[in-house]
Formats: sequence, structure tokens, C-alpha cells
Amino acid sequence: MYKLSLLAAIAILQIQFQETNPKHKLLQRKIHITVHQAETLESVVLRIYTETRTNIDFSSALLAPYHAKAADYKGISLGIILKEQLKDTPIKYRIRGNTLTLYAENSNP
Repeated sequence: MYKLSLLAAIAILQIQFQETNPKHKLLQRKIHITVHQAETLESVVLRIYTETRTNIDFSSALLAPYHAKAADYKGISLGIILKEQLKDTPIKYRIRGNTLTLYAENSNP
């Protein structure tokens, strides 16, 4: 019985690690987008969706107050783009399965 409980705990930890693992295959996807100075963060997220066809769960109200940081991303991983674009905001992300969820740092995703 102890072995079964231990195996279940290890399996749960592996699943949780995969969801928050910065090397998740979704974050390694290389994309090409140009972010313009006047763009909102919401428009960048929508363009990331268009480029990757990844399920992205977010609230427009969450992203609306933030402007994107101008950059030209050519063959850059999604993880790096998200890190740069979300820097200096309270917005974090989590991956569950094939869904990228954006949420406020002080809320439960």
C-alpha cells in the first residue's frame, strides 16, 4: 500500500512539474512576430495565438491596461517572448495540457 501511495505522489509531482516547467515544449516553439510600440499587450497575445494556434485563456480586462514592448522577434521561443512582454506587469502564465493561461499574480489561475 505504501508503494502505491508513493508512486501516486511521484506521478502527481511529475505532472505538476511538466505544467510549470519553463522548458515545456510549447514555450520552446519558435515564432516570428514584430511588436509595435503602440500595440497593446492584448493584441500581442492575440497575434501569438494566430501564429501558434495555441489555446490561450485570458481576460481582456486583465491585459487592457498594459502596452506591449516594441521588439522584432524572428525565430525566438514563445517562452522568451512571454518573459519579455510580461516583465514589469503582475501578469503570470501557466500551462496545463496545451492551454496557456494568463492570470494576475495575486489570483488563482
